[in-house]
Amino acid sequence: MPGNPSYAQVYVAAAVAAWRLGAVEQAHDWVATLRRHPAFCSLEAIRATVTHSFDPACIGQLEQLLHTLREAGLPAQ
Repeated sequence: MPGNPSYAQVYVAAAVAAWRLGAVEQAHDWVATLRRHPAFCSLEAIRATVTHSFDPACIGQLEQLLHTLREAGLPAQ
């Protein structure tokens, strides 16, 4: 990820994976990085950014992802 820090999508996956694996401090670091990217700085921003590209059948997965990011500390707005 350090090779392309402007590609914020990888930090979404990293934050979720770290949180689910119990690497709380690492998850918080990735959430802090996400907060610097306008399209990923909050749960609302992520929803607005990715919802239009999600297959309706996958919305449940998006909700799970957002729930985990909420737990990891990403703000709602």
